[in-house]
Formats: sequence, structure tokens, C-alpha cells
Amino acid sequence: MRNLMDKFGKLLNESTLNRIHTHVMEHDCSVITAFRNSFVNCLDDDNDEERLNIRTNKNINKTLKATLLSLGYGVTEVKGTYIENYLSDNEIEVKEDSYFVVNLKDDPDFVDNIIKMGEILCQDSVLIIKQGGDDNYLAGTNKSDFPGHGELVNLGKLKAGIESQFMTKVGGRPFTLESFDNLQINSKRIVIEYSKPIINLL
Repeated sequence: MRNLMDKFGKLLNESTLNRIHTHVMEHDCSVITAFRNSFVNCLDDDNDEERLNIRTNKNINKTLKATLLSLGYGVTEVKGTYIENYLSDNEIEVKEDSYFVVNLKDDPDFVDNIIKMGEILCQDSVLIIKQGGDDNYLAGTNKSDFPGHGELVNLGKLKAGIESQFMTKVGGRPFTLESFDNLQINSKRIVIEYSKPIINLL
């Protein structure tokens, strides 16, 4: 099997690599989404097999973004491709709206919070990019065979420029981070309200 970091592949396009490199050198980062094809292998079996449409996924993803902002993290929207239920009979390629997340304030609970959100949202895994970019891993956050709940899969150094099964892109758009501190007062109120369902579970 190829190196899993190769499978994650092209994190961002060339126009954004310098900015990403700066964030990765200075802070822990992550890639996370709320998108699912269906609720399968969740830690809470009550929702198993419920199919999710694009509107539902986008609404849950808005709640995730609000939660990330409320926690003080920097967030930018990226496009991802992931093999859901990887290495199983029901694996399926899912194109998903994802978030590249930066621990701007160096919250010591950043990794634990990201993993917990992955569990709440029934994700197969979340990508953790440790400060410096040399120590990166997938953390399993549901009961899928790969990586498996609680399992950490080392991905090695962050790489770019490789197209493959697991990848995240920021099209041709400028790369900017949203943060709670930079929001207007009304936007802050909306973010706080949207984030409550997940914040209350952390």
C-alpha cells in the first residue's frame, strides 16, 4: 500500500502553499468535515443507515464551522475527496466540503476537540497536522474498519502536488482564514447560536 500521506495527496494548490506552510510551521492544524454519504459505523448506532442528502450535509457542516469559529480556531473552506468506509465492501468516494483548521491561539485541547467532533459527526477519521508538518496522522473517530475507532495512522511528512484518493484543494481562490475575533457582532451571535449543539457535547 502506498504511503498514506500520498493518498491524502494534494493538500492545497500552488497559490496557497506558502500561506499553508506558514500556518503549519506555527500551529497545529487539522482537516475535518461533517459530510457523510450515510450514517454508518457511528459510535451511536441509533442513526445507522440513514442516508444524507447534500442539503443536510451542508447544514451540519455550517454547524461544524460555527463550532470551530466559536472555539477560536482559524477556518477556511476547502474541497475534499475521501473514500468513506475505506477497505470495506461498502466503500464509496465522497466529495465533501471540508475545513482546513488552524489552532491560532494554541489551545491545548485542540486535538482532543477535533477528534471529539469527528466522533460526534460520525466521521471515519480526522486529519491532524502537528506543528512543523513532520508528525501527521489520521485519528479514527467511528467504527469503520479503517482506521478504526481510537486508532492513529501515522502519515509522515506533509506533501503536496500529488493527486490521489484522499485530497483537499482550494481551487484557484485566494486562501484566507476566518476567525471569531474578526467577525462582526451580529455574525458572532449567529456563530454562537449555530455552535451550541456541538459545543454542548464537547
